[in-house]
Amino acid sequence: MTVMIMVVMVGFSGRLIGHFGPKTNLTIGLLLMGAALLLFANLPPDGSFWVNVLPASLLAAEESRPVAVIPAPRRLPPDVRFVSGMISHHAQALEMTTLVGARTNRREIRLLAERIDVSQKDEIAIMRRWLQSKGAEIPDPDAHLHAAMGHGELMPGMLTAEELDQLAKANGTAFDRLFLQSMIRHHEGALRMVADLFSASGAHDPQLFSFASDVDVDQRAEIKRMQTIQRNIQ
Repeated sequence: MTVMIMVVMVGFSGRLIGHFGPKTNLTIGLLLMGAALLLFANLPPDGSFWVNVLPASLLAAEESRPVAVIPAPRRLPPDVRFVSGMISHHAQALEMTTLVGARTNRREIRLLAERIDVSQKDEIAIMRRWLQSKGAEIPDPDAHLHAAMGHGELMPGMLTAEELDQLAKANGTAFDRLFLQSMIRHHEGALRMVADLFSASGAHDPQLFSFASDVDVDQRAEIKRMQTIQRNIQ
């Protein structure tokens, strides 16, 4: 509002001093500038001066001008974010294990896939119950598919839709190698998620920390098992 009034005064002074000689114009300009500075320096901070001197319609228009409000992004608590993300992470691992039966003849890879299938289904059930106990939203069962296609957050180590398609098209030894490579990366991503949870502030649920510690131990053991199978194939 103050800026608006200053602009009006500058315009008025420009018209006024245009009718006199240079010296008179300079004097008038300096006087007007000094008067404006003195006026604004002594205005009350609450804006009450303008209420008395400006038309009500102008003040109303100024007050009714819309103000853009940008909503703050919704952030989940660290523990809820971890569990929600790990459910999707595990769901993709289960999708990967369903490819094993028709694409490999190696007994050790079949046994590995069965072990992952059983353990991660149990863990998904545990995590869903934990979210329910906290009144938190349970992820869509197909959330990992949407994330793989770029329509959601892809958790660390998870495969894209193109990588899943490449795995599905492989067979025999080529499948074995790609499956182990992809699943090791997948497990390493889970370890990063556990590490992020442990380092996050505000995540102190004892039950969840016990669960996450078990996930960490199991994933590390399975990574070592897969690395051994990798060496045997090579």
